[in-house]
Amino acid sequence: MPVAARVALILLVAAGGALGAPPAAAATTTTAKTTKAKAKAKAPARGTGDDATGAAVLADIDDAFALLVRDDDRTHAAARRRLARAARSFDDLRVGDDVLRQALVGDANKPWRGRAYERVLSLVTLAALDVERGRCDLALPTLRNAALHDARVAPAAHRGDSDAVVVFALALRCLADGDESVGGAAAAADVARARDDLRRAVAAAGGGDDDDAVRAVERRVRDPGARLVFTGWGPAFARAGVHGERLELQPRDEDDGIAAVARLGSGAPRGDAGLHEAWAAQATLAWSSTTQATAVRGRPFDSVRAARARDKDAAAAAGQAALAAAWAAPPTGWTTTTLVGRGVQATGGAGLLVVGAALDARADDRFVAALPGRVWIVAP
Repeated sequence: MPVAARVALILLVAAGGALGAPPAAAATTTTAKTTKAKAKAKAPARGTGDDATGAAVLADIDDAFALLVRDDDRTHAAARRRLARAARSFDDLRVGDDVLRQALVGDANKPWRGRAYERVLSLVTLAALDVERGRCDLALPTLRNAALHDARVAPAAHRGDSDAVVVFALALRCLADGDESVGGAAAAADVARARDDLRRAVAAAGGGDDDDAVRAVERRVRDPGARLVFTGWGPAFARAGVHGERLELQPRDEDDGIAAVARLGSGAPRGDAGLHEAWAAQATLAWSSTTQATAVRGRPFDSVRAARARDKDAAAAAGQAALAAAWAAPPTGWTTTTLVGRGVQATGGAGLLVVGAALDARADDRFVAALPGRVWIVAP
């Protein structure tokens, strides 16, 4: 049998196996798919409002940190609104009702809610802006939420203790001093518990496990002139690997620029007045975004991406092998049975190639470009 005829017959059998539904059934399926597509187009996307990819959450956080470069009530109010809106979606990771999509969704296509340290710093900043306007009643629940997000990835080297000093320093500030929104200082037991949390965080961050280190942080955060200050930029990320399944962290300058973000004390000056001098002399480093991004356990999705990359390679290799075997001339010559068998084999090989192509092993390289590099508690 001529080669062209063999090729035509194999393709015909393969196509018949894949598309062999009766015309009526095919028409019904097409109609059902069309109806489903129209309904899907009308339905709102899952996630935050109509934002199924999380792009709006990322934009809110990015805009909020960019606004905080200017220290005035108007920009602070705008930044607070954006952070509060983003924070409401941090635990909403739904990707739709389609079970197949839930199983196959890639890391790069899931709803973006930020990495743990991006969420924690967003919540901390939101709480600090509430402290600034005398709303510790709002700041304390936000700080508890920040502590929970941080606890999910706490460094194992410190028994799971958080090293986010800024979270517990602000909580101690609200509990020990209070404001009108919480009716003044909290009970002594609550203050002691907050102080103990701060002690463990200072030790986990490498600041020492002694009373002097804790007192230094507490003294600064409770100073009437205390301010929360940002410097530099958090890390960036880029994909690596054959399928983009790995992420490479690219540190950025954490000391590039300085901006006062929130006044923690009633006597703190507005803007950058005396900021550089105070920062150089009386500042406590309470957060490093690069440290937080690198000193935690690997995310569960890291192993999923690696497995998907291996599966993509295995499916591609098996599919190509099946197609090559289907094209090879049989030792007994071409018969109807051989053609049917080779058609099934070609269909299976093509199916493996499709499955391999559908697996998305790419890492999520989205990040908050305006995220600060370091957070300081500065007192005059």
